[in-house]
Amino acid sequence: MRRVTLILTGALLSLVVLPAMAQAPGAPGGPGGGGMPPQFQKFMEQTKYRRQMRNQLRSIGEINRDPSTAVTPTQAKQLLTIVKPWTTKDKMSEEDAKTIMRSVKKVMTAKQLTAMANVKQPQRGFGGGGGGFGRPGGGPGGPGGGPGAPGGQGGAGRGPGGGPRFDPARLKDANFLSTKVDPNNPMRNRGAERNKQFIAGLEARAHGGSTTAKR
Repeated sequence: MRRVTLILTGALLSLVVLPAMAQAPGAPGGPGGGGMPPQFQKFMEQTKYRRQMRNQLRSIGEINRDPSTAVTPTQAKQLLTIVKPWTTKDKMSEEDAKTIMRSVKKVMTAKQLTAMANVKQPQRGFGGGGGGFGRPGGGPGGPGGGPGAPGGQGGAGRGPGGGPRFDPARLKDANFLSTKVDPNNPMRNRGAERNKQFIAGLEARAHGGSTTAKR
């Protein structure tokens, strides 16, 4: 029987942020090497706290692998009251993300916070892959992973060669915790599915499910 952690640590891992972006011309790891293109710099700046929030949640998923730092059923319920309402909202601001992070921090113990700080975040593209709690998706659709691009609120038109064009403007209010699907945006849907799995993992834990998993 699968344990809750397999859900928690497989769930929010990457909507977003741009595995695909890493291959963009001029991007680190992409053709041409060099610095980060201006549009990606803009994306990084305008989603700073939403990406930090996603990483915070991902860290909770990782510490759930260890029974000594895993969230308790009571904590899982508290986390659900913080995170779940955001799954149905269309937008999330940077201030919203900061509020979520502060609320989540209050739920965790000092030992858990230390363990979370020691979690090494995966690097995918320019912001790492998704999530938290075992990996919250990131944001709605787009080339990569958050809203628009990190999973972004749309992601945008077509670029050279017919591929998706990265448009930071569409990510301005992207909700990295959304579970809404968009038939025209497969990347967004991937992140939405991870967020659903993340919430399902918390709900299972809230009802007494185990968080440990065999490696």
